[in-house]
Amino acid sequence: MPDLIVLEDSDENKVLLDPKFRERLTMISNIKEKHGIDLLNYDSFEDYMTAYLSSMDTKVLECMKHCLDSSGISDEVLDAVLEARLTNTTMLAASI
Repeated sequence: MPDLIVLEDSDENKVLLDPKFRERLTMISNIKEKHGIDLLNYDSFEDYMTAYLSSMDTKVLECMKHCLDSSGISDEVLDAVLEARLTNTTMLAASI
């Protein structure tokens, strides 16, 4: 293969071969493919995650929050998206 690149044995290149890193890249790629949300279009990872979480169904977000809460992990981005959803739902119900 003429375009084959051999990675040097450096710490930076070892990260590229790390299965967890590759799994995260795959997840980001799948988000782009499924939801049309591209990491490169956002100024920060938090903005990217907000866009991704905003594209998800509320029940899925509530399940994610429950899992994170029970594990002791906090996620401000998820909390913010859910809070905005609840606010919008409450305002919609009040206007009806």
